[in-house]
Amino acid sequence: MNKQHLNILILAPLLTSALIACSNGNSTSAPTTSAGQLYSAASNTQGEAVIYVTNLASNKVVNTINTGIVASVYSLAVAPNGTIYLGGGNRGRGVLLSYSAGVSKVIESSVGNSQIRSLALSGDTLYAGGGDGKGNGGLYAYNMSNNTFNLLESNVGYGDTLKSMVLGNDGALYMGGCDKDYNGILYEYNNSKLTTLASGIGGGCIKAITSSNNTLYALGMGRDPQQLDAIYSYSSKSGVQTLKELIGAPLNALAISSNTGMLYVAGGMTNQSTLSGAIYSLSLSNNQWNMVESNLGSSALVSILAPQSGATYVGGSGVTKKSGQVYGGQGNGLTGILTSPESSSTPFYAIGISN
Repeated sequence: MNKQHLNILILAPLLTSALIACSNGNSTSAPTTSAGQLYSAASNTQGEAVIYVTNLASNKVVNTINTGIVASVYSLAVAPNGTIYLGGGNRGRGVLLSYSAGVSKVIESSVGNSQIRSLALSGDTLYAGGGDGKGNGGLYAYNMSNNTFNLLESNVGYGDTLKSMVLGNDGALYMGGCDKDYNGILYEYNNSKLTTLASGIGGGCIKAITSSNNTLYALGMGRDPQQLDAIYSYSSKSGVQTLKELIGAPLNALAISSNTGMLYVAGGMTNQSTLSGAIYSLSLSNNQWNMVESNLGSSALVSILAPQSGATYVGGSGVTKKSGQVYGGQGNGLTGILTSPESSSTPFYAIGISN
C-alpha cells in the first residue's frame, strides 16, 4: 500500500462532538490555513456543550465557550451572521442549540426519541436530521428569520440514522440513512418533496455522504458476511455503484477534495491488536486505494472535511482517550502538536463548513 501526504490538521479532543471551519468566523467562503478560524464542539466533563475556536494562522485554540447547557454534541453549523448551531441530545431527546454574541439558547429540546445527528445550512433554513418520535427518522427545519422549528418529513429511514446530509450543487438536500432491516438508503429533499433515490444499499446504514459533479459518494457497509465497509457512488445516470469494499478496522467518515479529485476517508487501523486512527484516499480516476496517514490517536477517527483550501481536517480522540489534542501539518505530513482545552471529554463526531 502506497503512502501519500496531504495538508492535514487533525483535531482530537474526546466523546460526542462536532467541528467546522470558516474564514474569519463568519464568512460563507471556504477556509484557508493561512487565516481564519476552526470551530469545534464537545461535551465537557460536566456534560455541558462547549465550543472551541482555533485560529488557523497560529494553530492555537484562542477561545473556549461554555454554553452552560447540558447536551451531547454530534453536529455543528455556522451561519453567515456568525451564529453557531449545535445538534445533539439530552436524556434521549434531540436538542438544537445556538450561540451568538455571548448568548446561548435552546432552540428545541424535544426532537423525537433520538439525537440530532446532522445539520445543513441553506439560506435562512437550517436542516436537522433526527427521529420523528415514532421510531422513524425525521427531517426538521429551523427558519432563522422567524425562529420557527418544524418537522418537514417523517418516516425518513429508521430511528435517528440520518447521520449525514449534504447540499448538492443543484441546491437539493441529500441524506443517508437506513431502513428497519439496516440496509442503506439515499434520499433527496428538493422543492418540499422527499424522494428515495436508492435503497437496499449494502448490509448496513449509510455512515456518511458527500457530493461532487452531480454524483453522491456514500460510506456504508458491504454485503460480505464479515460486515466489511464499502464506498458507493450514486448518480441518476448510473444508479448505485460499488467503488471499494474493505475488510479491517472501521471507517467512519469521508470527504472529497475539490483540489485533487480524491476521496478521503477517516477511520482506523489495527496494528498488533491496537486500534489507532488512520486516513485513506481513493482515486476516483483509477480506483487506487492508499493510506495517507496512520497511528493518529488512540481510536478510529470519526469525522473529516476537505475544503477548497487544500487542507484536511479530521476529528477523533487524542493520544489517550482522555486527552484532547490538535495536530497541525503542512506539506509532508504532520509537523506540530497543539493541546486543546482539557475540559473537553468527547471526540469530534461531525465536521461541516459554512455555506
